[in-house]
Amino acid sequence: MTEQVATIAIGQTFVDVPHGLSSTPTVDDIAVMPHDNLGGRSWWIDTIGAANFRLNISSADGGSAHEFGWRLLSETYEPAVGRYGILVTVKNLCLIDLAETSFDAQLDTLIKAADNIINTTLKRCGATVPLVAPDDIIHDISNYLAAGLFKQKDVPDEKVHSFYTVGMNLLKEYVASNYPADVAPGDSVPVSNQSLAYGVGLAT
Repeated sequence: MTEQVATIAIGQTFVDVPHGLSSTPTVDDIAVMPHDNLGGRSWWIDTIGAANFRLNISSADGGSAHEFGWRLLSETYEPAVGRYGILVTVKNLCLIDLAETSFDAQLDTLIKAADNIINTTLKRCGATVPLVAPDDIIHDISNYLAAGLFKQKDVPDEKVHSFYTVGMNLLKEYVASNYPADVAPGDSVPVSNQSLAYGVGLAT
């Protein structure tokens, strides 16, 4: 995950930082590094909850704010219940700040659409869906498909965003490895704007 920035304002001793995870991290999941001279002040994190963690300094500085870089140490995040895709990872792919939540509902719908594309393809191969214990590659496929669906609005008509293509190629490889006797998903799930609309329609 790319480094995020949190700032403790002038005269303040803490800032609450949105971590963007669907579950509560532990203190060991968060790495923090000061970006400037704290003037001998100590810092620490606490009050870690479902949405935020608190970054503290030992005394207020009336002369300047203090900036910290932080990142989560792993992207092995858990998807939401009933989803393959992981919201935080999709936001990172789409270059959406984790603190920006206005797109979360839309992204969740698109993750559901991506999961429906995966399930439809695997069901045609004889799999029982939804998968109970999906391989890591299934999470990756969903993340790329959802990010591609989100970014599709920036792509000229009749073209498909590269993230969606990556997701479909990964899905083809998964089918080829696990269901070699079956038709590749590219033959049964056309990579077109029509199929994008179909995927989103399934998510409603």
